[in-house]
Amino acid sequence: MKVSIDSIRIDGGTQTRELINETTVAQYTEDLFNGCIFPPIEIFDDGVHKWLVDGFHRLFSHKRADFKEIEVKVHQGTLRDAQLYALGVNDKHGLQRTNADKRKAVMIALNDLEWQDYSDTQIAKICNVSATFVAKCRKQANIERPAEKTYTTKHGTEAKMDTTKIGKPKTETTVATAKPKVEPAPVTELAPLEKYISTEGDQLNELSHVNAELHAENLKLQDKMTVLSGDQESINAQFESLRSQITGLEAEMKAVKNSRDQFQAKNADLIKQVNYWRKRAEKAEKTK
Repeated sequence: MKVSIDSIRIDGGTQTRELINETTVAQYTEDLFNGCIFPPIEIFDDGVHKWLVDGFHRLFSHKRADFKEIEVKVHQGTLRDAQLYALGVNDKHGLQRTNADKRKAVMIALNDLEWQDYSDTQIAKICNVSATFVAKCRKQANIERPAEKTYTTKHGTEAKMDTTKIGKPKTETTVATAKPKVEPAPVTELAPLEKYISTEGDQLNELSHVNAELHAENLKLQDKMTVLSGDQESINAQFESLRSQITGLEAEMKAVKNSRDQFQAKNADLIKQVNYWRKRAEKAEKTK
């Protein structure tokens, strides 16, 4: 499918290359003038915005060639989903990634509060690089490995492995001195998820239904009055007025729908954020 180029957003932190290659953009632009057809770019649609995740050079070349629309492959998801997906693009097609491009993608993951707790293997899979490359970047940036790694045993059960000492030299065993037991501070229980979710979208839906019902009843009454009058001039004037009202109501309904879509997208992101902080709180509680 094709979408308007102006509707695609590129400011969501989904550009994971070290820089845009101007030579490549110029070459792609010339290819477009010569009739070349490029593969679709990839975007994430969160219901409100379309976030570009793959195909920045193709998008810029289409803009330079004065194209108004571009072929796209659409994924449904939030901006957070788009950012994660973008870490591993351009691995098999287009302008091949440089080591600097790969390092930038890995460092984005390692500097993220959630993704930095993933194992080197998990981050490598997301970024389409080797686990060795991730470990090297982690070491150079002085970022600790996650304290625990979850894995599946041969019996099909889940277990956790302490990874903090992997790759570290052994030290002489010393006799540990007893430390006074410190009671952990109580963790404030998180409020129910529903508390964080806006209900304004539901209110907008209810108002839109009421508005539609009143509008329909108003049209019926005005039609009856117009027919009963028998005055052709009045009938024509009434129809023109109704058309104007319908146009205005359609514009209002469109605005209501856009507002609803925005609240739904915000709520989806909010749910993910609350779940993320809930997990962080649970993890902090376990380490005490």
